[in-house]
Amino acid sequence: MIDNPTFNWWMKECNTASFKPVLLALVAEFKTEFKALNKSTAPDSRVLFENLDTGYKLEIDTSIQDNQFHPDNFGGAGEIFHKDGHLAILFFASLAQRINEVPDLAEKLTLCDEQGEQISLNDWSDLKIEIKRMGFNPNTTRIDAEAIGFVDAIIRLDQLVTNEPKMFF
Repeated sequence: MIDNPTFNWWMKECNTASFKPVLLALVAEFKTEFKALNKSTAPDSRVLFENLDTGYKLEIDTSIQDNQFHPDNFGGAGEIFHKDGHLAILFFASLAQRINEVPDLAEKLTLCDEQGEQISLNDWSDLKIEIKRMGFNPNTTRIDAEAIGFVDAIIRLDQLVTNEPKMFF
């Protein structure tokens, strides 16, 4: 196993009219659901996603730097380290899931590891493998993945509480 694994993303230039609404809707959902994220919704803000706990930022900017989308064509690339937290990976897994449902956006987002090996994050089993590889707790990530709708919620029967007498024998 590699000492410092990374999760990398690359977004090919695309039709902004198709991509921007998908991206902004996902950003809004993440900001609503997760307390660790900066809630700023200033219309002129370049920051799409900022994890206040880890410092990871995803921005829209014309400069060519890691973890930025270009405002004219939404092309961009970046790298996520363990220190950046699992929410950044969950964000890109959710983004990949959503843009693959839009015909002219499918296959525009590439996800890979530090050696350039492509990563597929189509479902929980794929995401769980990546989360473990990056050194995160799959149980914590599963709860967050349920909250954002990446996966269906598990009904945890052991956590159901009722005041009615049990009818099992």
